[in-house]
Amino acid sequence: MNWDQIEGKWHQLKGKVREQWGKFTDDDLDFIAGKRDQFLGRLQERYGLARAEAERQMKANGGVAENPHHVGERSKGGEKMTSLQQAVRITVSLLALVALVGLSACRSTQPVSTQFDDNVITSKVKSKLIADPQVKAFDISVTTNEGIVTLTGRVKEQLQRTEAEKLARDTAGVKGVTNLIKVGELPPQ
Repeated sequence: MNWDQIEGKWHQLKGKVREQWGKFTDDDLDFIAGKRDQFLGRLQERYGLARAEAERQMKANGGVAENPHHVGERSKGGEKMTSLQQAVRITVSLLALVALVGLSACRSTQPVSTQFDDNVITSKVKSKLIADPQVKAFDISVTTNEGIVTLTGRVKEQLQRTEAEKLARDTAGVKGVTNLIKVGELPPQ
């Protein structure tokens, strides 16, 4: 599943996410904004999952984690839902989400090969950021357009900002990097 496309359709998908993930607040959904890393982080916080377990569930379910708190959920009639009913519900939800994301790709002005290359680049950069212990990958968003990578977000130290840019520049297929990462703590609200 392509999280860049989900990010573009986030306002349309928020209701479905709220249905499946009842512990997510409006602020959580605004913070996530369709970004995989933010989704994963909030999933860990709200449902008490270890990072590895949250990622495992996301991979096992085609990029969207199954809500561990839906087990034993009651249907509209009040009877307990079976595992098969739950699996069917999740499968139908995933298929609808995939169809929506797939249709949104048809409206792009970029050739399919460029879209694919950009998605591959974005995935490679995100993987490098996650693997680097110096960089706080959950605080950085990555987008790619025609080989130009844009980094946004906020980190605590300049070293993290510099390292993130270096990792992006050293990724195969990257033509340039626009580093919009801010350094410093967020002001108190």
